[in-house]
Amino acid sequence: MKIKVGGATIQNVVEHELGALPLLLPQATPEAVKPISWMRPHFMDENGALKAVVQSFIVELNGDVILIDTCTGEGKDIPAAPDLMPEKNEFLARLRATGHGPEAIDYVICTHLHVDHVGWNTTFDGESWTPTFPNARYLFPEKEAAFVIEESSHSVPDLESAQTEEEAFAIAVQLTGQHVFNQSIKPILDSGRVDLVAAPSEPIPGVRLIPTPGHTIGHVAVEIASEGETAWITGDVFHHACQIAHPHWATIIDWSPEGSSATRREVLKRLSESGVTALCSHFMPPNGRIVAEGDGYRFDVSDEGA
Repeated sequence: MKIKVGGATIQNVVEHELGALPLLLPQATPEAVKPISWMRPHFMDENGALKAVVQSFIVELNGDVILIDTCTGEGKDIPAAPDLMPEKNEFLARLRATGHGPEAIDYVICTHLHVDHVGWNTTFDGESWTPTFPNARYLFPEKEAAFVIEESSHSVPDLESAQTEEEAFAIAVQLTGQHVFNQSIKPILDSGRVDLVAAPSEPIPGVRLIPTPGHTIGHVAVEIASEGETAWITGDVFHHACQIAHPHWATIIDWSPEGSSATRREVLKRLSESGVTALCSHFMPPNGRIVAEGDGYRFDVSDEGA
């Protein structure tokens, strides 16, 4: 996909398919999603199995090259979801295929600091985790960074101490958070290449961070504006298109399920009324428009960039 937003160009870079949706969205059973006919064929199959991906976005604007989110990465420890790591990771090759290798990236913006949005922040050089994008400034939402830094200071029980599957999963999630911090976030903080950015703000001309809390405490959407045109990169406001039809469906890992649902409703209303292009981080294809439909909404996939 490659689209124009005024003078800006946006391309997506897919890392891998996301297979954990039945766990993440327990309400989205095949029986519950089959009636959402507009989701076929892009976002579910005929049997109601959901489809989604992990991807990043490359934005070229005013001479800058900006990478939005960095997927899962390579060689990271993810005890809560070991299947999230692709067996063969071709992300960097696909990034180079857009015309931009790691050295060409001027800015990296993370919508939030979860495992599948920060993984390629770093790569292992044989001794330590080092910044993948050596010439980039990394922009982290200030509130998000403060939260994960504080969380990283907490001790985590051993997995062997769990008495139930639920306890084991909860500990695995905590362990994953610690590994994400130590492998993908702390090395960037230690490198001095991070700018902690408040939201709302416009840290780069034409690039605005919009607070969209709920999935995480400091989650942001990224608004790209150029020559009177606008697009939103929504991060994890939506994990799957079914949440456009059912914004009250929260994931099991939302920091605030009520907050994420309220944010989804607000974003759906705002984008449907404005008609701006939405680029949804786990959708394939990612670009389209939010359209009001009866008492709810649908996602109309755009032909641009197909």
